[in-house]
Amino acid sequence: MKPTILIVEDVVLVRMATADMIGQLGYPVAEAGDGPRALSALRNDPAIGIMLADLGLPGMPGRELIEKARTMRPSLLVVVASGYPRDENGDDPAFRGVRYLPKPFDVAELRRALEG
Repeated sequence: MKPTILIVEDVVLVRMATADMIGQLGYPVAEAGDGPRALSALRNDPAIGIMLADLGLPGMPGRELIEKARTMRPSLLVVVASGYPRDENGDDPAFRGVRYLPKPFDVAELRRALEG
């Protein structure tokens, strides 16, 4: 069984389109519009195994979300979907092991980011 993917995206249309693509790939989906809701979902849904998150979120910066999520779930796979260049985060330890998915992306690019 595939893990549930938590989409953390504040732009509703982007979140809906991403959820649709993830559904096409056969993954169950959970959604959150900001960092605090994402952390709540991680606390309450043990099936979440992947977090696909934007970095520019209301209520909590993406970096802080990643740190807190990994504290809660050390084995959580984190995929950052961002329109900013990958180099933006440099050698920041919070981003070690994070997969990067540049926006905009299509289903094939999404699959590669999720499945490595």
